[in-house]
Amino acid sequence: FAARHLASMTKVMTAYLVFEALERGEITRDQMLTASPAVARQTGMRYGLRNGQQISLDEALHCLIAMSGNDCAV
Repeated sequence: FAARHLASMTKVMTAYLVFEALERGEITRDQMLTASPAVARQTGMRYGLRNGQQISLDEALHCLIAMSGNDCAV
């Protein structure tokens, strides 16, 4: 299989699911997320997250929506 970058529609759907979970109160915007090795390996448009780095959900959403970051989508 050839390596493929995440499509914009995948990122939109990821954001949609996050906003639904926020609305249900299952997560909060200040919740911290930890980047995994899979996140750190992403190519293409990326925020530059490193394995083990922590960012807030709010920052991850900004990265996902405004920057179209593949690493934030993962």
